[in-house]
Amino acid sequence: MSADAAEAQRDSVRTAILGGEVASRYVGGISFPAKLALSATLVVSVVIMLWQGILGLFIGALLLVASIAAIIDFGSGSFAGHQLHHAHEFLRRRRGEHVFIHADDPDYDNPDIDPGWVRPVPLGNVEPLVLTDTGLDDMFILWHHNPGEANYFSMILSVQGLAEGLRSDATWAQNQQALSESVYNACARRTSHVKTVQMVSRSVPSDLNPHEKWITERVEALPPALAERLSGPNGPIISYGEVIDEIRPYAEDHRTYLVVCISESGDLMKQAARLAKSKGAPVEGGVAQVIRDEVANIQRALQSSGYGRVDVLGEQRACAVLRAMINPTYPLDQHEGVRWDNCFPSYVAAHDAVVVRPAPDDPDAIAWHTRVAVVPPGKVAPVPLGPAWLAPLLTGVEPDEGDPSEGVPPSPTIRTISVRLDFVPADRARTVAKKHRTSDAAAAIEAEQRGRIGDGTSEVMADASARRAADLKEGSGYHGVIWSMSMAVTGRDSDDCDRACARVAAAADESAITELRWRDGDHDIAMFWTLPLGRGLASTRYTR
Repeated sequence: MSADAAEAQRDSVRTAILGGEVASRYVGGISFPAKLALSATLVVSVVIMLWQGILGLFIGALLLVASIAAIIDFGSGSFAGHQLHHAHEFLRRRRGEHVFIHADDPDYDNPDIDPGWVRPVPLGNVEPLVLTDTGLDDMFILWHHNPGEANYFSMILSVQGLAEGLRSDATWAQNQQALSESVYNACARRTSHVKTVQMVSRSVPSDLNPHEKWITERVEALPPALAERLSGPNGPIISYGEVIDEIRPYAEDHRTYLVVCISESGDLMKQAARLAKSKGAPVEGGVAQVIRDEVANIQRALQSSGYGRVDVLGEQRACAVLRAMINPTYPLDQHEGVRWDNCFPSYVAAHDAVVVRPAPDDPDAIAWHTRVAVVPPGKVAPVPLGPAWLAPLLTGVEPDEGDPSEGVPPSPTIRTISVRLDFVPADRARTVAKKHRTSDAAAAIEAEQRGRIGDGTSEVMADASARRAADLKEGSGYHGVIWSMSMAVTGRDSDDCDRACARVAAAADESAITELRWRDGDHDIAMFWTLPLGRGLASTRYTR
């Protein structure tokens, strides 16, 4: 390949810049809830001033100063926000919402331990859609109807992913471009019922027991004299076992799941009712038919984009994934007998981790500890990111070295990376981009008139809004998206979990993520954001 061709190929690789919004665009730099609180304080202060005169003026001024100090965000949240969080956690733990006891747990119905929840409280109002006698009984569709958010249906797809091997950045970029154009842009159109997708990557230790079983069976089938000679100090059998022991800490299984979230909108229900009436089926059957068609289109688009085999998971396989993500003792594919009614294992959420309750009759059972972190908005470095920018976090996390003196073997780092994408139709996204460009231009003019020299934040913000305006111009075919990222890290005990979190944080730093914010106090709530349920923090007024 010539130098010019190589340069052209590098230029053809589309990059993304996710960290452009490095500062708040709220007017005055504060959010709407903070403005509401400040406005209420101002009204109260004026009333006190009119009522108490000079003394009221002094009291009102103190209230305003205290309110402003309480709502200022110093980078890790405001004082008022922290206090509200602590109050919420106190009440939640007082009601026992941080504990869930499974029906098979020996402490089930024990009033000293079991709060009596039928489902984990952070799960909310979610149940499978009843499809009996609809002809679509094998589909597993979850109906989410929680207060404060729009109702939606979700389905889980298992994605094989891209083929491994020697692949150039340009090849990765072609698949990424196909994913964006064939799947994401199609979902963002107003004619689509899909409003949100969630991509979940799960990394767990590979099961090498089949290899050990294979060599054991082969040795047992050999004549005793030959087996003794092959099993000598330098024999191939010993070498095979040593190779397995050496690669065990680095042997990981990577699974990818795509959750399709379909809004329970008026248009969907009208279409579902029409289909159900034409076939003499209940309305649930019509809903399932619409969802099946939407998911089938995404399934075909993923396969044609080079992402391998894509399977729609039924109840057993989907519930097995949910169970295994909370309790890694269970393999992701061990689905026999798993149902929605029994897939959530017992756990207790401490302040610093979610602890799975091990089986009391199993001395080797592990009390898995899970911690969850989110990537705050603007905490991805505003630099060009290629198609493999998350590779250090997805596949490059170092394994735990273990502790031979304590009998702790080395092991890969168990982790889940979840990204939620809320689609914004192009016209709405263009309106927002226009407002941001206007705000950035006004800020630049004001800074020039006053002769102020900034720290580069305003320039980064202006570049971000300009890029969005260019990408969203009429006829481009692209739409807007609001994303959020969270990750769960699991260890065999508290110390192992701390070490795993440190390794994940180091890998995140290599992936241009400048900060991970650990959800101390509500790891159990955040854990459900990382499960393939279509959850996360991306939903805004632009996506509802």
